[in-house]
Amino acid sequence: MKSVCLFEDEGYRRLLPLTHLRPVYELRCGMLSILQRTLSFYAGHGAVLFCREYLEETLGERTGLPVNRLPEDDGALFINGRALLASRIPLEGEEEIGVNGGMLVYARLGKEKARRLAPADFLEGDLAGRLARMGVKAVYSTVDEFSYVWEIVVKNAGYITRDFDAFGEGGRVRGTVHSGAHLLNGDLIRIGNGSVVKPGAVLDAERGPVFIGDGVEVQPNASIEGPAFIGDRTRINAGATIHEGTSIGEVCKVGGEVATSIIHSFSNKQHFGFLGHSYVGMWCNIGAGTSNSDLKNNYSSVRVELEEGSVDSGLTFFGMAMGDHVKTGIHTMFNTGTVVGVMASVYGSGVHPKRIPSFSWVDPGGAREYDPQKALSDARKVMARRDRPLTPAQEKLLLTVFELTRGERAR
Repeated sequence: MKSVCLFEDEGYRRLLPLTHLRPVYELRCGMLSILQRTLSFYAGHGAVLFCREYLEETLGERTGLPVNRLPEDDGALFINGRALLASRIPLEGEEEIGVNGGMLVYARLGKEKARRLAPADFLEGDLAGRLARMGVKAVYSTVDEFSYVWEIVVKNAGYITRDFDAFGEGGRVRGTVHSGAHLLNGDLIRIGNGSVVKPGAVLDAERGPVFIGDGVEVQPNASIEGPAFIGDRTRINAGATIHEGTSIGEVCKVGGEVATSIIHSFSNKQHFGFLGHSYVGMWCNIGAGTSNSDLKNNYSSVRVELEEGSVDSGLTFFGMAMGDHVKTGIHTMFNTGTVVGVMASVYGSGVHPKRIPSFSWVDPGGAREYDPQKALSDARKVMARRDRPLTPAQEKLLLTVFELTRGERAR
């Protein structure tokens, strides 16, 4: 087997709205995206990506990898994008599929069988059964996997620690730590090139590692508690409190209090307010005083309104899932288990509905549709502030998602 192919299955639907604009394997967990972590185990081998057809152009644009086409001359190891690998699944060996419950975790196939599969086959139902009927041996897979957004949030702290250990730069300070800053358990702290930790800041690695990327600014009196990951060129504002289990991606500005959450990249939460046990997508702007609840008053498990209906998370703590390009006004309040769709704008006093459709403007008085051309214009302005263009392919994708979510807004 010479090629590794990451694929999506029908489980992407349970991860909407975070998977409206990306395949499941571009979600983050730990210090890396699932795609980055998986491919790190297969350096030197060809990589191919399978995804929904309407994501094909933007995915190729972002990654530079072949999308929805396999090389002609060999077999492939197909790996589910919902699998969180901690070690390498062998490329070589006899044909087999790894299954866990009803999930196809991986399929190691020779050229003949690999040629018979198309990306759409993985998005349908019983592919594992189909391959078994083709004579491929099935084995039980112990690979870690996830089905819902809250499972990624719960696993995040552990994967920060795994990724930190694999990176192997504990105790390395390449940037500047000013006098008056405090590094606790420095052997589990990494500070990247060009990063600055200012007086009064505390990096606390006594309960887990703290990874600071390149070009990061940690302003005075900010506190970061490990396990934590801060991506390149992100700024942690003065007085911010970043609790354990938090990953903040590249080019973000973050203030206030953040606990056990993932902020994908290029998003701002600059001001006071609480974000807890949540996943926030790209190009979001969270207004001053915006807060979410992540614990019910009666300590019962949190229910989440998904496309399939109301789902019991089984967790005492879960905040919200926020899609890309979301904006919130000052003092916006979100209840436990809230889902906010792509390109939503939410503002006004009071607690908002637990499910907010994509491309909608929402206040306590109701909701109206966000004109897609106005949405594109606003996205261009936001992205230009970070020297990023909204490409024609991205525009086309956003308009496609607008059409795909019409029914949600109608309901």
